[in-house]
Amino acid sequence: MFTNQHKPLPRLISSLIGLSLLFSSNSFSQERVDVALNKIPAPTTLLVDVASLCSQMNIIPTVEVDLQYATAVNLTGELIAGYHPAARNVALLTRQAALALCNVQKHLISRGLGLRIYDAYRPQRASKHFASWAKDATPLSDYEIAQKVLHYPNIRKQDLFPQGYITVDSTHNYGNAVDLTLVDLHRIDKKTKRTIQLDMGTNFDFMDLLSHTDSTAISEPAQENRALLAKTMLGYGFNPYSKEWWHFTHKIRETNYPMDLPITPAQRGLNAIIEQTE
Repeated sequence: MFTNQHKPLPRLISSLIGLSLLFSSNSFSQERVDVALNKIPAPTTLLVDVASLCSQMNIIPTVEVDLQYATAVNLTGELIAGYHPAARNVALLTRQAALALCNVQKHLISRGLGLRIYDAYRPQRASKHFASWAKDATPLSDYEIAQKVLHYPNIRKQDLFPQGYITVDSTHNYGNAVDLTLVDLHRIDKKTKRTIQLDMGTNFDFMDLLSHTDSTAISEPAQENRALLAKTMLGYGFNPYSKEWWHFTHKIRETNYPMDLPITPAQRGLNAIIEQTE
């Protein structure tokens, strides 16, 4: 823990989160009710490949994409429903969120930094997969135990749902939420040949108090990096989530219903993927 002299950063982040509430809305609209009751047809929503859009905007280097749920190397220890294993480099968002994120990348490049996306648009079947997994009382396998140590060492997986780390109706399902981190564009890992992530205090999907955006139980450099990420993202319309330093939701939601389009390698490079919910 740090002394009081290190607390301005968490206060700054808390202020940013408070400000973000002015721009957010989770109202359950009448249109969504009518769609659910089949009174009106569901509208179409355009999803675009973020990395390709940034390239088209001449933002070089483009964002890095490493979808953790397209592999079994995640908190569940399983490949998540709706993610093709060959689509690890496909990050989809609705157009306004994607444009905003490309502008975040452009801003960061001037500082020698960039973004790495761990998750973006998430099919609704994936959120249901998480919920089903969290409620499953079957004893964990050895591999699942190893993933528990890395992702939720201090709570039971059954507690992830009530504590707000997992939800069936995720903002990711609407295509305007993204999980990401900061990378140093000038430092390359010799083994992976990829840029090196900045110290953020914890790894992605570490379900613990340490991952709360304003935690003071992490190093001062990590607090500074979280503050930089939160401030930059908020400046381009993304609201932070207090329990997960990596999670941001764009203030413009282009659809009021969750989507369930699977993520596939064929979507890499496309800039107009139409999702029609029945």
